[in-house]
Amino acid sequence: MISKARFNIRWVNWILVTTLMVMSASHLRGQYKVSFFEAGLSLFQPVGPFGNNNSNRMGIEMGYLRQIKQDKPSFWGISIYYTNLGSESGVTTHVVDYYYVTFDESTTSNVLGFDGRFRFYPDIYLGPIECYVEGHLGYKWLYTLTSLTVQGEDSSDTNFDSGSLSLTYGASVGLQIPIASEWYLNAKASYLPGLSVDYYSKNPKNTIQDKILDAFDKHHSTTDIVRYDLGVTYRF
Repeated sequence: MISKARFNIRWVNWILVTTLMVMSASHLRGQYKVSFFEAGLSLFQPVGPFGNNNSNRMGIEMGYLRQIKQDKPSFWGISIYYTNLGSESGVTTHVVDYYYVTFDESTTSNVLGFDGRFRFYPDIYLGPIECYVEGHLGYKWLYTLTSLTVQGEDSSDTNFDSGSLSLTYGASVGLQIPIASEWYLNAKASYLPGLSVDYYSKNPKNTIQDKILDAFDKHHSTTDIVRYDLGVTYRF
């Protein structure tokens, strides 16, 4: 009788352990959430007062998205984008320690954006094409820097001429087209207004007097842009 009881207890224990393992595995599979990594090229189109001082430029964008809840078509994530607003270079001469020194000097004005974003896929399909909408909230960092290299030497220096953070918000609409296993072609249009800050823009009419920065004008305005992205999405 004792042996039979022990045999039954062992079977009960084995069934309990096996059941727990199956339930655990099923639970883990049920918790699987989709993630996206995206990267591509961007066309930046400044608009409003910002567009009066800057022209269209090419840039890059990349981001990461994570599904919020399994089986729900909503995602949260971040994105980073960059474009060069204008650049100028030339040879200048400056007084350093009472001596005239000749430099190769270059100045660039840039935009670096950081966004938190929420993406939702509505129940709209165009054949295999999936549509989505996004909301954005983050910052644009508008900064200008100058690099100086002593001619004939390896000595160089980089100075920040200006840097401002512009609070940014906005929305996007996009399409994803499957092109291979776990890979999609991604196309998106975004409108990203930004609050007013100081920044430098290149002015072709300016004459360089003492430094390359003379080729730029300083402005204060909103920083609204329209951005068109074309790239790829990897699902994992």
